[in-house]
Amino acid sequence: MLEQLEVRHSDERGRGLFACAPLPADSLVLRALPAAVVADDAEARRRCCVCLARTDRPPCARCGAAVLCKRCAENSGARMLHDDECAALRLLRDAPAADRPAGETRSLRLLMRTQLWRWRATRRPEDEQYTTEWWGAGDALGDELDDVDDLAAPPDDSAVWPNLFATAQQARYFLPAETRRAHEAVAQLVGGLLCNTLALYAEEGGRRREIGVALSCQAALLNHDCAGYNCDWQVDADGCVVVRTTRAVRRGEELLLSYVDPALPGAERRKRLRASFFFECKCAACRRDVG
Repeated sequence: MLEQLEVRHSDERGRGLFACAPLPADSLVLRALPAAVVADDAEARRRCCVCLARTDRPPCARCGAAVLCKRCAENSGARMLHDDECAALRLLRDAPAADRPAGETRSLRLLMRTQLWRWRATRRPEDEQYTTEWWGAGDALGDELDDVDDLAAPPDDSAVWPNLFATAQQARYFLPAETRRAHEAVAQLVGGLLCNTLALYAEEGGRRREIGVALSCQAALLNHDCAGYNCDWQVDADGCVVVRTTRAVRRGEELLLSYVDPALPGAERRKRLRASFFFECKCAACRRDVG
């Protein structure tokens, strides 16, 4: 992260990231290895489960739920990552019918990715290639995983909590015994993961489509504004989340992202923000929309 940035608290948005010096347009704000990237359900069998690259390779013959691109399939660290998740997916597949996911599985796979990755990194440090051969991450990944527990969860009165508890129930089938927590703690963790992800997009057939999410605790420091955002993000070829300014930023100005596609109609933006991030947007554009 740039030295010209600092974390501050504001009455309007709470904790946020602010510029300590003027930043030109297209300035690199941060480049950080995410704690996880996960494909949407509709993309899971046609995008690599590690890097999200589009691939025509067949799904894994054992779990049938994930695929590795050629590049990842030839890398021992990436294969090891999928081996852990593959076993977990098979355990979940064989769970009693009442505990199998009936709808989307992205939140479950996001929990699986962060918790199994942490388990491997902390309980089996001899498997160093798991975190360094593919990502070149070293301590950076460990720091990112440690920050996952501190992510803010949805408000206590949010309607999403029944779904979070259902995901926590399913998680007990695949989490290693030493990583298991109280049911409520797992639900809290899932909520923190979900409302701190960034949507990932791909341009295909002239259209911009959402293909998955990335969880970056550093990028989660940036708050949202539908129209007043001054930063954007992407995932680079090395799998890092890269945030850059979209215009010149003044000293003392807060760095902001648009968590959803700003081209969407206002009602749809607010609907998605409520569903995925559990807040009612009160930016200038939304205030104008609702009168």
